[in-house]
Amino acid sequence: MKKSNITFLLTMLMSMVGLNASAHNIEVKNADGKTIYYSYINYGTELAVTYRGTDYSHFPNEYTGNVVIPESVTYNNKTYSVTSIDSGAFYDCSGLTSIEIPNSVTSIGYRAFYGCTGLTSVTIPNSVTSIGQDAFAHCSGLTSVTIGNSVTSIGSQAFRDCSGLTSIEIPNSVTSIGGSAFDGCSGLTSIEIPNSVTSIGEHAFDGCSGLTSVTIPNNVTSIGGYTFSGCSGLTSVTIPNNVTSIGYRAFYGCTGLTSVTIPNSVTSIGQDAFSGTAWDNNLPDGIVYAGKVAYKYKGTMPENTSITIKNGTCGIAGGAFRDCSGLTSVTIPNSVTNIGNYAFSGCSGLTSVTLHCNSVGTWFRFMSSIKEVWIEKEVTSIGEESFAGCSGLQSIYNNAEDAFFIPKNTFDDATYSSAKLYVPTGMKATYEKIPWWLNFNKKEEYDFPTGITIPQQSKDVKVVDAYQINGLKTGSMQKGLNIIRMSDGTTRKIVSK
Repeated sequence: MKKSNITFLLTMLMSMVGLNASAHNIEVKNADGKTIYYSYINYGTELAVTYRGTDYSHFPNEYTGNVVIPESVTYNNKTYSVTSIDSGAFYDCSGLTSIEIPNSVTSIGYRAFYGCTGLTSVTIPNSVTSIGQDAFAHCSGLTSVTIGNSVTSIGSQAFRDCSGLTSIEIPNSVTSIGGSAFDGCSGLTSIEIPNSVTSIGEHAFDGCSGLTSVTIPNNVTSIGGYTFSGCSGLTSVTIPNNVTSIGYRAFYGCTGLTSVTIPNSVTSIGQDAFSGTAWDNNLPDGIVYAGKVAYKYKGTMPENTSITIKNGTCGIAGGAFRDCSGLTSVTIPNSVTNIGNYAFSGCSGLTSVTLHCNSVGTWFRFMSSIKEVWIEKEVTSIGEESFAGCSGLQSIYNNAEDAFFIPKNTFDDATYSSAKLYVPTGMKATYEKIPWWLNFNKKEEYDFPTGITIPQQSKDVKVVDAYQINGLKTGSMQKGLNIIRMSDGTTRKIVSK
């Protein structure tokens, strides 16, 4: 076969599957005289509306005024159904004022109407199942959108910066709203998200300053980072019972937000999730619990403060104890499964950490103030670099039930060489064989306390104050030997686990 014939056949094949060098294959005039450009899709059996030429930006405003897309087109005595609007088909056509999309169209592609500032309204027919990324982004003149009841997904940034949009109804068919889908839609005042939606992407409603109310559906299990960030008009929000996580800065800068209801299903709240809200600013001093999360510490923490996170707490929010320089020791219960970024950042006085949680993450990495770590029986794994950069570590008390394996980089080489590892009595030989506990140059057996020893006392006599053995007042009992002052004036020595 001649080379020219092979080239011809390849060109025809590529045009049939829509991979040709030129975006449009044919151009056909409507009855109103408007020319519409098409490309072959689905092996040449159907058509997609597209742009003129080889690039969507080469011919600006090839579409102006009112454009009616037909359901079918007859070309060279063959009739084709028009089933999609191609990526960039109407890109930057600022002169486009209205568009009629037929019921034959099933998809609207990436940046299909991007930058069509003259477009004021659009009706997406029931035949359409997906709206692509950036499909109507920067259509600042768009005030009205009707979404058909077959659309299942709204792509990321689909309506980004449509500042003229004041309301939109999302049908029950939609299951996912992409990231930044309505980011910058400052004119939106209310939106109802149907129960069919299970996924809302990050930044989905970021910067919707006019938004005063929002209904989050019951099927949503997580609220992504920046989802409602900058929604300064939002005054209240109820988190449904199925939500387990609220992302980084999810409601950041919602200055008008005065009321938030967080259910017990929430186990993780990201850093600065509610930072800058009136609700956050008016929380009471002390440890604030939201859902099953230790959300943050409010107020000024006194010096030499010891905190025990209450059992049943599943998470500690990012930045929860940030810059609490008065915090000297913290106890993490076995119920905790997640601790957010920077939860203890800037806690320059934190010297002792007690861990009851099953799995230990990198929550205290690079905290040089920490001198001792107590690993209790409930711990079954410690992750890579969990204590990397903890240059002040002097003692690791490992009371775990089993001598489990740890990654070599769990601790720094300097820690392995200088810090002392305390293990349960009779277990030293075992730990000298277990990676990478065996790296510790200094190992010593230790009789771990079995619990809290409290002398018999009258039910009316209560603990008033607690002191360390050196006489330093702690306010609550610490691990080891404590001196406590009772309400009857007596003092006692108590060993606390």
